[in-house]
Amino acid sequence: MTIKLEPKPGKGKKMPITVFLQVIPNPVVGQSYAVQFFANGGTAPYTFSRVSGDPIPNGLTLYSDGTLTGTPAVGSGGAFATVIRATDTNQATGDLEINYDVIE
Repeated sequence: MTIKLEPKPGKGKKMPITVFLQVIPNPVVGQSYAVQFFANGGTAPYTFSRVSGDPIPNGLTLYSDGTLTGTPAVGSGGAFATVIRATDTNQATGDLEINYDVIE
C-alpha cells in the first residue's frame, strides 16, 4: 500500500488535523483484513469517512471510528485511490489519500 499524506486544515481558525495509519500489506480477496486510521490535531473525538476517489472495495467497510475491516469479495481486485477524511468535534478536517491494490 502506498500512502500519500495530504493534510488539509479545516476552515476558519480551527486547528489542522492530520490523518494517518500504519503501513500494512495490500488486502487480498477472500482473506480477512483490518486497518485503523488515526488522527491528531484539532479536538477529539474524530469521525472518519470516505470523501472522494474510488469507493471502498466490496466486502470492506470503513466505520466512523476509523476502522477499515472485512474480507474483500471475489471480483473486487484491482487498483484503488481513495481519500479518507477525519472530522473533529469543531468540524475541522484532515484528509489522507491512500493508493492500494486489492490482490485477486
